[in-house]
Amino acid sequence: MLLLFYAIVGMIFGALNSYFASKLNKSQKDWYTLGQIFLFLPLIFLWYQTFKNRRTATQFYFDTTI
Repeated sequence: MLLLFYAIVGMIFGALNSYFASKLNKSQKDWYTLGQIFLFLPLIFLWYQTFKNRRTATQFYFDTTI
């Protein structure tokens, strides 16, 4: 029963990772697999990548306008 629960939770986290990876133009299949295995850790990494990309883009914009 526990294995079934882990499989269902893995599919949910895999789908979430796949969705957010597509928004960042990353491989959906790879991030789905990572989400199934590691559950919430890839989501944290994708969130960090989004935050880092936004900050870098903002800094680049302000640096080029000087």
